[in-house]
Amino acid sequence: MKRFSLKITQELFEAIKKNGKQQAAVNTAVNVLIKSHKVFELTKTGKLDKQLSFSLSDQQLNQLKHSLKIENSRELLKQIRQALYHSLKKSPKVGLFLDNLDDDLKDILKQRIRDEWTHDSTSIEGNTLTLGETSFILKEGLTISGKSLREHDEIRGHANAIKLIYQIAHNKDLMEEDILNLHKTTIINPPFDIENPVGAWKRKENGAYWGKEYILYPPPKKIPLLMKSWLETYNSLFAPETSTEAVKIYTWVMLSFTSIHPFFDGNGRLARLLANLKVIQQGFPPITIDSQSRFEYLDLIKNFRLKDENNTLEMTGDIKKFEAFIYQQWQKTLNIVDEVREIQRQRS
Repeated sequence: MKRFSLKITQELFEAIKKNGKQQAAVNTAVNVLIKSHKVFELTKTGKLDKQLSFSLSDQQLNQLKHSLKIENSRELLKQIRQALYHSLKKSPKVGLFLDNLDDDLKDILKQRIRDEWTHDSTSIEGNTLTLGETSFILKEGLTISGKSLREHDEIRGHANAIKLIYQIAHNKDLMEEDILNLHKTTIINPPFDIENPVGAWKRKENGAYWGKEYILYPPPKKIPLLMKSWLETYNSLFAPETSTEAVKIYTWVMLSFTSIHPFFDGNGRLARLLANLKVIQQGFPPITIDSQSRFEYLDLIKNFRLKDENNTLEMTGDIKKFEAFIYQQWQKTLNIVDEVREIQRQRS
């Protein structure tokens, strides 16, 4: 164990003091750096007139050096300061993509994204309601003749889950309770089945056929520990500052959650909802996967699963290829935002 002293700004000192102990704040920053492998571009943060005292174990130092590929202790301390400043100064920017729009255009944009997101995500899971029918159900609260109650419930459940995602996005950390509540919100009117609970981790093993191959997901006994690790990793992720970072985070969140498959049903929908949390928190519009790309999406996602049985979150699969696919899919939502902004420009 080695003692260190780090100069920081008054603003950062007060933020750390407000949030708890100095050592705890440093430990969080160190864990984030180790897990993210992110080397910050050092920026001027203000006058460094306060001292932050803390300890780092030999293991923490070695992990930092390995993760950041930095040997110099002074440079490591600068990275810790930047990580502290980055995490504590940030506040959610939810809805930033709606800025400078008239109120009616904000409503139009939010509804269009909600309808597209809901239709695409439920359609990927086999829902046969069209985009127009989805919009009609959500706007009028009526039903479509010839369509099942289950399909209507999937539409309403997903739309309600989007509302909840926007609420959760204002919180600093994601909690297990948030995920369980999101599941209860998404799955409307489930048949009573004690073996397939809603709002609780699965109690029976489940899997899926990919062609002729049957993939078995992690068993119920492993889910609590896997999801604890997943939440710790999720909450350690930096908020994305660029579209490239947003796509990387979206991809990891969605694929890792899907690979764990913690619920008896609704895992795909929840994965795509949760993957947008940090995207939305930074003011970006959500990423949706076009239902017309369903087969390409399913063909790509089948290659991702947890690598081993040691409760780690390492996955198989070509992440870069999937990221490229997600970036391409995001263009649909970005185009909708541009269309509405063009209306605003014409008004102005």
